[in-house]
Formats: sequence, C-alpha cells, structure tokens
Amino acid sequence: MEKLTEKIFRIIKKHYSTPEKLTITPLSGGMVNKVYLIKFSSHLHNERFVLKFSDSVNNGFEWEYKCLEVLNKQYKLSVPQPYFYSSYEPEISCSYLGMEYWDATNMGMAYLLQEERKTIEIEIAESIAELHKNTGSEYYTLFSNKRYKSLTDIMKSKYEENMNKQVEDKIGKGPYKILLNILENLSKVFIENEKPVLVHGDIWSTNVMVYKKNNFYHLKGFIDPSPHFINREYELAYLKVFGMFSQELFKYYSKIHKIDDGFKVRIYFYWLHTMLVHVKYFGDLHYVLRTLELINICKNLLQEKNI
Repeated sequence: MEKLTEKIFRIIKKHYSTPEKLTITPLSGGMVNKVYLIKFSSHLHNERFVLKFSDSVNNGFEWEYKCLEVLNKQYKLSVPQPYFYSSYEPEISCSYLGMEYWDATNMGMAYLLQEERKTIEIEIAESIAELHKNTGSEYYTLFSNKRYKSLTDIMKSKYEENMNKQVEDKIGKGPYKILLNILENLSKVFIENEKPVLVHGDIWSTNVMVYKKNNFYHLKGFIDPSPHFINREYELAYLKVFGMFSQELFKYYSKIHKIDDGFKVRIYFYWLHTMLVHVKYFGDLHYVLRTLELINICKNLLQEKNI
C-alpha cells in the first residue's frame, strides 16, 4: 500500500499540485483493473476523482479516455468526464486513467424499491434509445481502423477473438468443434435489418450508476463503455444475458425503436459470444456450463428450417 500511495502521490503531483492530504479508497465492481477513489487537498485544490490503475502497460486507458470524451461531448451520453491518462508512465512505473467521480452507487449494490427500479429501467431505455439514433455506414469498434461491411463479418470477428486453445480446453473438443461449425454458419443468423447504430456495449447492473434525488433513486449514467457501431440487438441482448433487468425496460424501449421479431432467435447467438468472452477472461465454471448450453441451443436452431 505504501508503494501504491507513493505512485498515486506522484500522479497527482504531475496533473495537479503537491497534495497535503491524500486518501485512497478501493472501489468495488472492477473486474479487470484496480479502481480507487482518490481524495486530496492542497493549497490550490480540494479534489476527488476515480483512478483506474495498473502496474503494467495498458493501452486500453487511452482508448477508454477517447471513448468517454466523445460519448460525453459528441453523443451526449451520461458517462464520467475523463481528466487524464497514461498508457505507461516510465518515471512512476504504472499506467492510469483519471476521471470524474460521481456521488452515486452502482445499480447492483443499491437497495431499490419496485417503483424505483421501474423508473430507472425506463430512464435506461430512454438513454440508450437516444444513443441508438446515431447511425453509421460500417460496423466497427469506436476509434478502431478495422471496419466491417456486414453484421456477420464483425460478429464472426468477435467470436474468433475469443476462441483459442485455452477456451477449447475449458469447454472440451467436442463442443468446440460444434462451435466452429456455428461460426461458419453465422451468415444464416445475423441479417442486415438496419444501419449500424452506436451502442454502449457493456451495460449490466454494475455499470449502471444511480443516485438519490428527493429520497428516490434515479439513473445517473453509465460507466465502462465499450462503444461500437453495430446492430442495436447487440446492446439489447447484453441487457438480457445476466437477467438483471425486467421486461419493463424492453417494453419502453420498443415504444421508441421497433425490436425485430427475429431477435428472439438471434439473442442466443449474441449470448454465446458474451459467454465465450467470459470463459476466455475469467473461466468460471458457471460461464463454461452456460457456454455449453448455448452451443447446444444454437446448434439446434441452425438445424431448423427457419434459420
């Protein structure tokens, strides 16, 4: 902790001024990087901000900084304002991203009354429906030079990014062989039913921040975006994959944007991709079992005549 404190002290000194008091509080919810609430005071500032921190090189901090900035300024999505970043600071031997602190809590940790949950889900639906009005002509991850002409192409790429020997070992050779066959038939699944739209890309309860106004919880905004220009179903499927939101959200969203009937089938193929990501990065047994279940479901769906 002493080494960490010294590094954070030097980060603050680089971007602000020499702190007189410094408080470092670990924040829960982060699954990849270490995340801290930093409070400090000096003769010029009394500040607090969120710091994402790594002892190694992290080029993702530059990408996240750019995404937060453009989502804030250009697309008007409520996300924290980014302050500064470094993909690696040799003098301090770390990488980091500093951003706005919200006096809020993530939805997964908030005790919500039924009426509060309903209100927040409607507010989520309104926010993402507005974001989804931004369309493009190609499919791509924001700030990536790699562009795709079709939904099948980008989804196939996303599958392939999360298929390797380690994933094969975890799910087994037989299911992995079926997975390869599913990959070769994605064009039968992912149809071109709209222009690519801008999505947040990683909305689950821990990435939804809520705050109290007049003793009633409301949506504050979203954190940890993974923005893409892709089909809106990519976002909607992720909202459903962990069962964290009720039908109220989708009911309200569908009043603004029509949800294609074929989504009821395609959702399983979006979910399969999501589970592959979690098997690759985390490997927990429940992710492996869910992946095996989805491989079987998707195999059977491909065998049906209406796919």
